[in-house]
Amino acid sequence: MVEQYRLKGREVLCNLVMDEMSKKNQVEFTGKTMTGYVHLGFQIHSDETEEAREVLVFTLVGINGHWKIPVVYLILNGLNSKEKAGVVQEVIKFVHESGVVITSFTFDAPTIT
Repeated sequence: MVEQYRLKGREVLCNLVMDEMSKKNQVEFTGKTMTGYVHLGFQIHSDETEEAREVLVFTLVGINGHWKIPVVYLILNGLNSKEKAGVVQEVIKFVHESGVVITSFTFDAPTIT
């Protein structure tokens, strides 16, 4: 998509949206894997894995186009404000490196710890 815009002499402009949601505390076996544990994008095999309490989702919403793309979702057990700031910085860096321009950042009053 970025390349298509560049060929037309335009930039891809978007709003970055961060949404924090509580999730039901429930661990289940799906027949193949266990779900409901903290998941940060890579597989961890441990008896000490924590049960997840929330989901943190980052979505890009087109400003000069009609699209919405989820970028990252983390299934976790809480982050403090410093850790959340680090995640936000990494997401912004990732999006910037793809050639997309973030013009605004929206979040729905995340809890600060």
